[in-house]
Amino acid sequence: MHKNMSNSGDPVETTKFWNPVDLPGKNGFDLAHRILDSKVTTRNQDFLLASSAEIGTFDVVFFLGVLYHMQNPLESLKKVAELTRTLAIIETHAVEILGQAQSLAEFYPTSELNGDPSNWWGPNIAALVGLCKAAGFSRVVVKKGPPRLGPIKSMARHIAATLRIPWGTRARHYRAIVHAWK
Repeated sequence: MHKNMSNSGDPVETTKFWNPVDLPGKNGFDLAHRILDSKVTTRNQDFLLASSAEIGTFDVVFFLGVLYHMQNPLESLKKVAELTRTLAIIETHAVEILGQAQSLAEFYPTSELNGDPSNWWGPNIAALVGLCKAAGFSRVVVKKGPPRLGPIKSMARHIAATLRIPWGTRARHYRAIVHAWK
């Protein structure tokens, strides 16, 4: 099995955040599977090692809350694209640095994000869209981007820009959602 290392240098599987027995993040899927009497088969494997020849491709792929845990986000999204026939719905931790429109990503070398050493990256929305396109998706639609500023902060930002006063570089963290189409 492919070992995804935490940013502390330990295999993710040895951190307190890895729970392969209960897979608490899978509870919602299991509930829907049971209620709907679904015939969907589940697999518990490292998706980077999965091949479309082995498991096929899917009309819709959900990649929810995973990207920022991946050491190589572009490689991960290329795998998502390989397994996607039509649409990938991608939800991830993201950052916004006010006044910065170019593609940027915040890197977490230890456990800066929520004390979790398996968190690696926080892309901004431009980086997330760019990563999806570089991975092979033809169209990317932002469904949830950076949260809007309140009216007072928005006005202060506008005044600062007009007077050419640096607004600051503090990153705002949020959850982003994009729909990536093949």
